Amino acid sequence: MQRKRVGIIYPLTVASNGDDVVSNALTEMAEGVQQHIRDLAYLMWESAGRQHGLAMQYWLAAEKEVVEVMQAATKPVAAKRPASAPVAEKQAERPTPKKPA
Repeated sequence: MQRKRVGIIYPLTVASNGDDVVSNALTEMAEGVQQHIRDLAYLMWESAGRQHGLAMQYWLAAEKEVVEVMQAATKPVAAKRPASAPVAEKQAERPTPKKPA
């Protein structure tokens, strides 16, 4: 099995043997995030007058912005999830069916 190195924020190693659908989906997602960071860093560089020697600063600023957007997008999902009661409490609340006499 070949391993492919993919970088988002920290390098991420995933299996890419073609049979592993989850690994392929994760690789595609990581590459998509990295492309967004690359595009945003380029736009920042262009808007700042194409200053040379500051590639790392533009990359880190773009990465920070993309991560913040991703985190903000997950907050509404996490907020909608109800806090689940322990299983014992749920079973105690549930009425027991009565057997016919």
